[in-house]
Amino acid sequence: MRHTVKSITTGVAVSAGVFGAFALPSPALAAVETIFINEGNVPTTAAEFQTQSCDNIPPDDIAKTEDGWVFVLPASAGAEGNFISVTALFEDGDGDPHVLDTGSDGGIVDGSGDNKAYIVSPPGWTLIDAEAEVEDPDDDAFFNLTHTCPGKPRGGFPR
Repeated sequence: MRHTVKSITTGVAVSAGVFGAFALPSPALAAVETIFINEGNVPTTAAEFQTQSCDNIPPDDIAKTEDGWVFVLPASAGAEGNFISVTALFEDGDGDPHVLDTGSDGGIVDGSGDNKAYIVSPPGWTLIDAEAEVEDPDDDAFFNLTHTCPGKPRGGFPR
C-alpha cells in the first residue's frame, strides 16, 4: 500500500518552473524530493504505537481528546536541512481515508536536536502511510514515526 498519499509537488514544480524562467541567475538550489515513512511504522493507531509521549507537540496545538503523531528525519536519510513538509494518510473508524499535513494540521519542530515534525488527528484514526518533502536525500532514504500522543475519549482521564 506504498505511495498512496497524493503528491502535492507537481503543481508547485510547474509553478516554480514558470516563475523560474523570469528569475535572475542564482546558485544551484538543492532538489526537493519526496521520501516515505519507514514501512515498519505503519499501519498503526496512536494508542497501539510502541513509544508514547506528548513531547514535541506544542500544548496549544493539541486537545486532550486528539491524537498526536511525531515524525523524525534521521541523519541516515542524508537530507540537507530539515523537513519541508509531511503529509499523512489516515483511516477513520469507518475506514474512510483522510489526508492531513504539517501545514494545516501540525508543524515542523524547531530546535529539538533531531529534525522532527508533528501532525494532530482525531482520536483513534489509523496512520496508513506518510510522505515528506526534503532536500537532496540519499537514495532509499526514509523517515520514522518516533512517538505518538494518544488522546483520551471525552470524559476520560486527562493526560
